[in-house]
Amino acid sequence: MPQAGAAKIAEGDFYRALRGRLAQPSSRRPTNSPPQLSQTVRRLTMIEHRNKISNVQLVAILLLDVFCIALFTLPHVAANLAGADGWMLIVGAAVVITGFAAIIHALCVRFPGMGFHAFSREILGRVLAAILSIAFAIKLVLGAGLLLRQFAALINQTTLIRTPQPVVIGAMVLVAAYAAYKGIEARARLSEILIWFVFVPLLIVMAVAATRGDFSRLQPAFQTPPQEILTGSLRLLLFFQGLEILLLIYPYLTKPTAARKYVFSGIGILGILMIILTIVTFAVASPAMAARTTWPVWQIVDSINIPESFAERQGALLIAFFVILSFSFINSGLFFSKKLLSDTFNIKKCGPLLIIVSLAVFAIAAAPLDAEIAEILAAVLNFSFGALFALLPIFLLVIAIIKKRLFGKRKI
Repeated sequence: MPQAGAAKIAEGDFYRALRGRLAQPSSRRPTNSPPQLSQTVRRLTMIEHRNKISNVQLVAILLLDVFCIALFTLPHVAANLAGADGWMLIVGAAVVITGFAAIIHALCVRFPGMGFHAFSREILGRVLAAILSIAFAIKLVLGAGLLLRQFAALINQTTLIRTPQPVVIGAMVLVAAYAAYKGIEARARLSEILIWFVFVPLLIVMAVAATRGDFSRLQPAFQTPPQEILTGSLRLLLFFQGLEILLLIYPYLTKPTAARKYVFSGIGILGILMIILTIVTFAVASPAMAARTTWPVWQIVDSINIPESFAERQGALLIAFFVILSFSFINSGLFFSKKLLSDTFNIKKCGPLLIIVSLAVFAIAAAPLDAEIAEILAAVLNFSFGALFALLPIFLLVIAIIKKRLFGKRKI
């Protein structure tokens, strides 16, 4: 009993010392602190500031966000652009995207710890930075809304046939908004888990489908003129939508200066996955059939039979993949649009902003739009992706370099 009482007294002294240490300014804290106390302070600091992600988690987020766009329609578009040589367009698109990603990295590491709105204001001034940030937020909301619209239509056609689309849309918005409210670290940890539930089963399904394919259907190869390969590669850049969050995510990285090789690796993995998806689709269904069918991947996967599979129809696996990928894309749109607006208008409480952008995404996804208006919105989305991902980083980097040489460290 006396030993237990002494242990309790020692434990009470430790926590009193810890509270006193945290209450002191950092400049007044003694440097010769006990190891146990220093480790506890460090652990509490990590708990309070869950606002950082690793470069590996960045790759996981990029893979989930970007592959969502390519899962169903990439082989169809590639076949229409270059026939059997459609897979070559993906190689060209990945090379171009890597160059743009290098420019974004050079721009973001030039302003360590600063977000998109902050370094845009340093380069262009308050007014232009506000306009760019608002336009960026609108682009993210529009992209999330249009993707959610396609997601709800696919779910209604395949699984929840009698469920009203607004119910499906509302459920996805609620889940994505809740994850966005929890912060980017929660999203990064979730991405590390979800990535295995998407790409490992997908590669297994593609491997089984490849055993039924006739790869002679990819012959003759290299028949497309180089000019068409170049223009087709530029058009396939749209399937890398989601990479524009690189302009926004650098302040959250623990090691942003080392992120370039991870971003390049992520783009390389995406390119390989897209090439595998396209080649297997061409081998099983032929490039001509892929060009005629809007969702050739769905039809191919749904027609195969995997022995001892837990799913009666393998198309259900694609639906599950699309649910996870759509959630990831929509969550990024909600989180970063909320962040852009909060930085622009200097709003510290982001809960109301998250509600506003969530309602905007729901309205875009659930609104009764005819085909012409939907095509116009898609064209606006594609143009804004090209402007934000390709043209804007080059423009900002050039202006930053010029101002650095003219004004030195006083301005940039």
